[in-house]
Amino acid sequence: MATPDADGAAAAAAYFIALYPYVYATGDLTEWRALADPACEFCNSVAGEVEVLHSRGHRVDTPLTVVSSKGLELDPDRWFSAEVAVVLAESREVDANGTTVSTDAGGSYRTTFALTWADGWRIDAVGLQPNDQ
Repeated sequence: MATPDADGAAAAAAYFIALYPYVYATGDLTEWRALADPACEFCNSVAGEVEVLHSRGHRVDTPLTVVSSKGLELDPDRWFSAEVAVVLAESREVDANGTTVSTDAGGSYRTTFALTWADGWRIDAVGLQPNDQ
């Protein structure tokens, strides 16, 4: 993840999507925001949902497994894309008392990333779609 190449892009994208269950479970958006470009719609949407969720005293347990990741260099040492395959297990929204409020079946997804390298990685955009499409 420390290098501006295709492998570094794949590692940065995999790391970023692996933060997804962490931010929903803890409400800690520090690392998420450090990597997310302010214009990233997906990144902002997740951060907003997490803030609302945790303001109610809830959390979501969303087990996520990174299955594979692949990066592509678009402009040397600057612009990259990456694709990360993930599996989300069944998730549970839990209230402050530990009572399950809702569940989601999860599934297999393909995430696509646009990334920029500028003395570190910046996530510019994220797309998420079920693997069956």
